[in-house]
Amino acid sequence: MPGSWTGLDANAARERIFAGIGADGMTAHELVADGPHRVIAVVEPTGLDGAGNRWSMLLTELLWIEDGKITDIRPFWWDVAELNRIADSRR
Repeated sequence: MPGSWTGLDANAARERIFAGIGADGMTAHELVADGPHRVIAVVEPTGLDGAGNRWSMLLTELLWIEDGKITDIRPFWWDVAELNRIADSRR
């Protein structure tokens, strides 16, 4: 989902992406704090594709923290081809 969002719009965009790929759960595997502002999270969303097959995929997120609030999230999907397949199967 191309674009840039802030605040509640950013959260809504993330929810639309996860709904679009049928995500129904997420496991956090690792959280690493790098200084006072950066947190790196390795997470694994899971869900169902359009044919009802279960999928899981690793995702790394870089979170920027200002004044105790997340101000930026940059996701790095590990398998973009599979992400596209899952999204296409749900259309």
